[in-house]
Amino acid sequence: MHAIAVEVWSDFVVVRWSVQRGFGPGDADLAARGWSLNDDAGTAYAPHGSGGHGNDDHMRYEAGWRPAPPPDARRLEVAYRDGAGHERLRELLELGP
Repeated sequence: MHAIAVEVWSDFVVVRWSVQRGFGPGDADLAARGWSLNDDAGTAYAPHGSGGHGNDDHMRYEAGWRPAPPPDARRLEVAYRDGAGHERLRELLELGP
């Protein structure tokens, strides 16, 4: 699994990622369930849409969460755990003022 981008918009967050084998077409919703977003302000993030495309060898996905981090948040942690509960990815992003 590779995180491609984390986009912080004015009212939502989008995570884009890719996988080679392991997920098939149509599994974007299942894959999105393994993600969690946390910030140092304690914001509760709610899923807001997901999708994916590709083939049996390579899939690209994206999922959104609302709201965006509040102005007082300085760090956003993005993590993914697979279906067995194993952490596969963790990124800590510094947020600017």
